[in-house]
Amino acid sequence: NGRRRSCAGSSFLGRPVPEGSIGVLSRNGDIVAVPPGRYVLGLRTEWRGTHSLTFTEPIQEGNLTIVRVPQGQLGLATLAGDPLILAAGLHVYNNILFSFGKLVSVNSAHVQHSTLHVLRVRQGEYAKVWALGPSEAVEPRLLTEGCYVVDSSFFSLEDRCLVSDT
Repeated sequence: NGRRRSCAGSSFLGRPVPEGSIGVLSRNGDIVAVPPGRYVLGLRTEWRGTHSLTFTEPIQEGNLTIVRVPQGQLGLATLAGDPLILAAGLHVYNNILFSFGKLVSVNSAHVQHSTLHVLRVRQGEYAKVWALGPSEAVEPRLLTEGCYVVDSSFFSLEDRCLVSDT
């Protein structure tokens, strides 16, 4: 809070926030999350609700977005229009320009999110792709076994083929 006084004080009276939950408050347009306890609200402070930390759907209150990405998943989101890929864990953004899209499996063969691509090429196969070459022209390429992360609007996956087919 810096030099500003807190918008809620801990007290034996007031609104309860149970263990395993967070309380969400709004004061002068700012969204604040508070841990378990009891809180007496200050002037110009609005109680926005209580949320369990075992949530599966994103929590969104004003500018605040809280997303839990489970193990084995990736979260696709944007911040100010730029694509983000969120790893497993808890992600908190207090920014109106953040937008959560969806969850995808971390084992997906190809994840495309705007210009971001995560491509897995399994053992015994090639991926046929189009990508910018050294001459800044879009060229066909064969990608061998591995995991590739590409940020390019010129990248595209055309097909896959078995190594034994070539």
